[in-house]
Amino acid sequence: MQFARWKGAEVIATAGPESFEFLNDVGVDQVIDYHRERFEQLVHDVDVVLDPLGGEVQARSWSTLKRGGMLINLVGELNESAARKAGVHGVEFGMEYDTEDLAEIADIVARGAVKPHIVKVLPLDQARWALDLNQRNQSHGKIVLEV
Repeated sequence: MQFARWKGAEVIATAGPESFEFLNDVGVDQVIDYHRERFEQLVHDVDVVLDPLGGEVQARSWSTLKRGGMLINLVGELNESAARKAGVHGVEFGMEYDTEDLAEIADIVARGAVKPHIVKVLPLDQARWALDLNQRNQSHGKIVLEV
């Protein structure tokens, strides 16, 4: 979200009330309470959707994109036929990177343009627990493992 804001994008997020303060702190422009409202009824003609859930959320997201927009799928299967039908692009997020990308990200962070939100620093032997916290969405931010 911070990288999107840094690049000048308007950022819209869906969340429960327990996450509103965090999202406002990291610069989200509009937060939609997914317990009370359906984002696809409020959001239209966006350039990019970052889909961290897949499934039903992905199915509901196609209509929010403008023609030629892009859905970036983080988990599960990407429904390519739905993307074609909506006139948009769907891409799978991969963990590929190169040293130039990492150097640029490090520079951006070092300049303070984006600030990682570190919620926990744990010893390496607690990596399994850290992963479990992350997968259960019980951390709003980064968990750092000390080596």
